[in-house]
Amino acid sequence: MDYINDDSSSITRLGIFTISGSVNSKVISSADSARYETSLKNFKIIPPSDSSITFNGDFVSKYNQATTQYQIKEMVLSVFDDETKKTQQLMINNYQLNVNILMLTALGNIQGTPESKFFSVNFKSDVRFENDTDKIAFYPNFAEIMIEDTNNIKNTIKISNTSNYKALISAYADGITVIGFPKTVEWDELN
Repeated sequence: MDYINDDSSSITRLGIFTISGSVNSKVISSADSARYETSLKNFKIIPPSDSSITFNGDFVSKYNQATTQYQIKEMVLSVFDDETKKTQQLMINNYQLNVNILMLTALGNIQGTPESKFFSVNFKSDVRFENDTDKIAFYPNFAEIMIEDTNNIKNTIKISNTSNYKALISAYADGITVIGFPKTVEWDELN
């Protein structure tokens, strides 16, 4: 369910999410850890908006007291826009996310064909926090996020942190700085 309330805490809009498809999961657990192997087949989420997203693929989740790890060998995400009647597909390959107490690292590859134009990017990130308060507010004390064009690594976006808790974004096309970059923004503006 999705809802929005106003200042008086009364519900002003209520929406229903529709979920369908197949989810198969297997758990392997021990005294201090767990591993979940999950398969999604035509797993569709339809929010109260004009779009839907369908997941097809497998992922593994591993948990212990200090870390959480997610792995996706290959997953296809299909986003259907009911207004335009178009479907966009993204394929996630060799994705891995590691979550430690005050650190997040991720890497992988994303491919897609929006507007009939193929793209493929590799991404890698290392984000660290000084304490739980900074982690909750997403104010990293170290951040290095790289997104590189698979076919031309000179086409790159790099996001790093500044000393005053902001994100510094640099963008390059054929190794040349893109006009308007580098620029500094608040971390929450990247969502």
